[in-house]
Amino acid sequence: MVEGLIYDLERQTIVGLIPKPTVLPVLALGLEKTSKWEQRDRGLWLCSEYWPHKLDLTKRHLPPPAHPSLSPAQREEAIRLLQEPGMSVRKVANILGTSRGTIFRLAEREGIELQTGQKLTPEQREEAYQLLDTGMSLRQTAKHFGITPESLRRLVKRHRTR
Repeated sequence: MVEGLIYDLERQTIVGLIPKPTVLPVLALGLEKTSKWEQRDRGLWLCSEYWPHKLDLTKRHLPPPAHPSLSPAQREEAIRLLQEPGMSVRKVANILGTSRGTIFRLAEREGIELQTGQKLTPEQREEAYQLLDTGMSLRQTAKHFGITPESLRRLVKRHRTR
């Protein structure tokens, strides 16, 4: 025996209830006063005069335009903060109470070169790659530059994919 709700996708509403047989009398009694439901076929059905109109699926339903998540003043503040030394996208997003994606897209639109969190200069990175190529271990090389072995491993992985 099937039980549950009957949901009309075109009308986006519940049009039928098929409860367990022991629950049907109580449910029917509760919904009787609304006069919107009728009992038939082992269930309760919404009277057809209460059915909403079907959605017109031939028309495209577009969401409303999104409001900018940052006010003009916040955008100016974000741009100013991004240009300060030591400020990351994450820090700016936390300060302004928005997402990192919003700040990242703003930086891209404004042509702001983002500061990387890398601790090594390009020359130090090249030296690290050379030390690793000569056989020095990842741990020893990381210790030599004062970074964690995991940071160096990620750096090497990014370097090799390029």
